[in-house]
Amino acid sequence: MESDLSGQTRKRTRREKQSDTLEALMSAAIQVVGDEGYAAASIAKITALANVANGTFYNYFDSRQDLFDQLLPVAGERLIAHLRANVAPGATGLERERQRISAYFDYLRLNPGFIRIFHEAEIHAPRAYARHLEAYLAGYGQALGRSLSLNELGRFSREDIPVLGYLLMGMQDYMAMLLRAPGKDVDAERMISVYLRLIGMGGLFVEADRSAPATAKS
Repeated sequence: MESDLSGQTRKRTRREKQSDTLEALMSAAIQVVGDEGYAAASIAKITALANVANGTFYNYFDSRQDLFDQLLPVAGERLIAHLRANVAPGATGLERERQRISAYFDYLRLNPGFIRIFHEAEIHAPRAYARHLEAYLAGYGQALGRSLSLNELGRFSREDIPVLGYLLMGMQDYMAMLLRAPGKDVDAERMISVYLRLIGMGGLFVEADRSAPATAKS
């Protein structure tokens, strides 16, 4: 039973209950796979955490692999929703990237198992892996296309956008791995600062002045 806007109690519908059960199974699977990996994520562990019977699992998924094939896209949609909620709609260029990488690290802090779900999916759920990359890259393509129209991409063209998207995604992924690496004391804000300096101000390299002596900076 729950209350509606008028304060009256009502019975939850069958569809609402089914939606809640599916959400519980997905959230449980995200936690189990994030903590233990795909290979160790049994149906029994997932249903126990979701507080549903083992047989209930098969009302929603044909098999454990069927769940795995849906898991990363669902987790990825949650990530994308978090980014949208924390990146200003009108932000472009370097400021948008600052907001995006900050929101990405914030999501990983709240959902530390996501990186494992993402990386292991390439082996255990390749179709899900491909779907997630496609969706994530599409978001970057739109943002970079908007920056291109505002002349914020300097010497890059529209044909470069897919490559730029993958490069940015790759850097962010390895930064996230560094943040989680045991024995590494890396400050997230410093990483963001280095990342923004790397992709800002015209990119990594500028034309060298061969007439000036080389100097080392600490």
